[in-house]
Amino acid sequence: MDDFTAKTGRDAFKYIPSNAIPALVGVITVPIFTRLFPPDLFGNYALALSTVALLTTIAAQWLRNSIIRFYVNYESEGKLAEYYSTIIGSLLIGVIIISVVLAAVIWSGNFFNEQVEALLLLSLLPFVGNSLILLGLSFLRASRKAWSFSLFRSLHAIGKPLLGILLVVFLKFSISGLLLGIFLAGALLVPFIFRTGRVFSQLKFSKFSPRAAREFFLFGFPVTLTLISMWLLNLSNRYIIEILRGSVEVGLYSISYTISERALTMVFSILMLAAYPIIVEAWEKEGKELTANLIKNLSRYFFIICTPIAVFLSVLSKDVIMLFAPESYLESYKVMPLIIACIYVNGILTYVIKGFELSKKTYLLSALVFVSGVINVLLTIILVSSFGFIGAGYANLISFVILFLLSYWYSRKYLKWSAPLATIIKVLLSSGIMGVVVYFISSFFNPLFSIIISVFAGFSAYFIALRVLRETSIRELLKFFGLFK
Repeated sequence: MDDFTAKTGRDAFKYIPSNAIPALVGVITVPIFTRLFPPDLFGNYALALSTVALLTTIAAQWLRNSIIRFYVNYESEGKLAEYYSTIIGSLLIGVIIISVVLAAVIWSGNFFNEQVEALLLLSLLPFVGNSLILLGLSFLRASRKAWSFSLFRSLHAIGKPLLGILLVVFLKFSISGLLLGIFLAGALLVPFIFRTGRVFSQLKFSKFSPRAAREFFLFGFPVTLTLISMWLLNLSNRYIIEILRGSVEVGLYSISYTISERALTMVFSILMLAAYPIIVEAWEKEGKELTANLIKNLSRYFFIICTPIAVFLSVLSKDVIMLFAPESYLESYKVMPLIIACIYVNGILTYVIKGFELSKKTYLLSALVFVSGVINVLLTIILVSSFGFIGAGYANLISFVILFLLSYWYSRKYLKWSAPLATIIKVLLSSGIMGVVVYFISSFFNPLFSIIISVFAGFSAYFIALRVLRETSIRELLKFFGLFK
């Protein structure tokens, strides 16, 4: 098991650039966006991005799953022309159908004001760009072009906000410029990605295969249903806040979510990207018992690394908002601890649900996520009506806790997740000490100095406490990531 754990740490370090760069770009652009646009316009932008995420999930995620799964099969059979042509053709069909449906819904309904409706229609452009980028990057992953994948993913992450900001600042676009920037970044990079992946040389629409399209759909769409349910859980509340409270509160909620999600999701995504193939390897070669112990051990590193980050951001939520946004966004700090708690629980879930995935019971996972998503929608309607955008944070947290409990209970039959209780207790005690130190420092300095000093003082206190409690050391973590022998 130690060999599997060590391999995970070394691989996690390799994933840092391709995940850290998009996350850092997302954080860096927050103060630029918030100073260019007031909360109501930022809220409209968040609604448009939520729409892009949903449309891309429906049109492209099932194809993305199939790209990875079937590439080797079609390559070995000499049918890559059929493979590429069917995937791209299926995407184009899906894009046309989805675009027509969205336009019909917007024009026939009266859900939002004209400005929001115009942005939702405009979101069709970044939807097309993101879908093509998603498939292009998946082609690179499937053909094992890791460096090209990391390069183009980073360029896309940098290009989207950069082009958007250029359109806004120099060509005087409004918030629509940010959406156009996303589209242009995709449109500029897709030809190079497809050329690098040798897609163009194989693309012949006469080779489109309805049989292959059906095979891809039956394999990939069940996972897409889970992702759509996760969208209900994570992003649907923007629409409810907009309808019940208006664009300003959507903007306040979204700015806290953006900062929190970039910071925490980056960390646990890197860990799981490295861990998942190794967990699968352990399951196939060593069996259930060793795999359960491996997941428990990897969960330990999740708690050690992610818990102090969550506590740090929660305690300094007001300072973080004051640093990243003007005063018009200040009220958003009140919901940040709730959002951080949601993301943290979601991170734990990535370990809990491995029993479903390894046992190929994803349909059960889809059902649990869907139930939790529906609960989230209902609670959001009730709580936002009474408490505004902060109510959305409470609804989301309750729904994630319900999903955690359901997943833990039903996954035990396939692979029981054992929480590293001793580690959790020590990590919580150490994080509590860090929280006290950080809170004390924040009362003496302005937001910038408070955050800088708290990083050093707070995390030093955390690791000293862990060392005293004989849980871990910085040296062990460096060894985990392969940086120390």
